[in-house]
Amino acid sequence: MADEKYVDLNGDGYKETIVSDESGDGNYDTVSSDTTGDGYVDTVITDTDGDGYADTAVYDTDGDGYADYAEADLNGDGYVDAAAADTTGDGNFDTYVYDTNGDGYVDAAEYDTDGDGNIDYGEYDTDGDGYADFAAADTTGDGNYDTYAYDSNGDGYVDFVGQDTDGDGNIDVGVADTNHDGYADTYAADTTGDGNPDTYGFDYDEDGEIDEYGIDEDGDGDIDYYTDDIDDDVFDDF
Repeated sequence: MADEKYVDLNGDGYKETIVSDESGDGNYDTVSSDTTGDGYVDTVITDTDGDGYADTAVYDTDGDGYADYAEADLNGDGYVDAAAADTTGDGNFDTYVYDTNGDGYVDAAEYDTDGDGNIDYGEYDTDGDGYADFAAADTTGDGNYDTYAYDSNGDGYVDFVGQDTDGDGNIDVGVADTNHDGYADTYAADTTGDGNPDTYGFDYDEDGEIDEYGIDEDGDGDIDYYTDDIDDDVFDDF
């Protein structure tokens, strides 16, 4: 049994806080407190690495007996860099935010939108400018991302969308706005399943129709030839 003692932190005459040594190293590492005075613990703060500083804090903000908000210092620098929340009230965390580079700003947010315990949507700030520039979604419900969107130049608009259609972790088809005018003009597909695009379509006039195809026949990453006839039926395909 963990060594513990009861204390009255707020001076109201009631011992509403338990300080305990859960790790058994002789030092108190966990504080459990009833901050509302209803007789139930609603806040638990833990020093998981024994350095004398709190690493995790878990809160039951609505008094239903389930944690609905938590904060953590994952890298041990003394600052919160991860948080989780139960936004639906079902007793399970469904929203997570992270400060991965320690600058004090959120650069990753992940969501379990269907309550199955798996992340199915995420937004990320990959360049640290404070704005999300990459998003990913699990559209099949298998627990893995399969659809991706990028804002490569930071103008706030998506300029590439890619999808993993066979669930192998590689993008199979993609659509890009290479000139950043808001319209798709380049298409790419991995028809061999090797994880690299080999067939490209170019819509030069941005009318929604492919004007020319580019084929990487040997898989070296370079287009080997251009054609108007992708299905080799001698007739142009547009």
